[in-house]
Amino acid sequence: MCEKKRGGGEGGKKRGEKRGRGEKGGVEEMCEKKRGGGGEKGVQEIQQIHSADGIITRLGKLNERPTYHSTDLLLLLLLILLLLILLIIIIIRLLLLILLLILILLLLLLLILLLLIIRLLLLILLLILILLFLHLILIFFIIIIRLLLILHLILIHFLILIYFLLILIHFLLILLLLILHLLILHLLILHLLILHLLILHLLILHLLILHLLILLLLILLLLILLLLILLLLILLLILSYLIIIQ
Repeated sequence: MCEKKRGGGEGGKKRGEKRGRGEKGGVEEMCEKKRGGGGEKGVQEIQQIHSADGIITRLGKLNERPTYHSTDLLLLLLLILLLLILLIIIIIRLLLLILLLILILLLLLLLILLLLIIRLLLLILLLILILLFLHLILIFFIIIIRLLLILHLILIHFLILIYFLLILIHFLLILLLLILHLLILHLLILHLLILHLLILHLLILHLLILHLLILLLLILLLLILLLLILLLLILLLILSYLIIIQ
């Protein structure tokens, strides 16, 4: 292990040169000093030497340009590959998460669309039910209107029949009135005729009575004249007798 670290103890060599120890580094000198030791103490000293050598090499690497070996390059490549794989896995997981979120959003949108479609279908169904109800109401009103029209027609026919009956009754009454008028006229004519006849009879009677009265008056006048004539004759006779006597 000390020989492995000889190549890496350049920093120790420089420090040895500064300290005046020659070309050998501090780690090689310590390894040479400790080669004769054995046991656990030797192992501990070797571990301490290695740790010190590691610290020295790290401090030397800060000032020196690093040198890489094939194993380091492989490890670095493996590390880069692992990092790339991790990055790819992370990107894939992010893409999967994004796809999952997109799917969730799409499902939510589909659910919202389904809800909207269901609401629209319910609204359409409600409108259809309302239209059916209105249609039924309209049919009911149409039936009622038709029944009313039928009743109206029946009433109109009945009223027309009643009107014709009334017209017939009116004509019958007019006929009866005409008959009555004719009868009344006939009775009036008869009455007038009777009255006329009565008047004529009365006139005739009056005329007869007047004639009789006139005759009676004439007779009375004649009698009076006769009496006067008789009186005159008697007076004349008396006068003649008186004259004769004288």
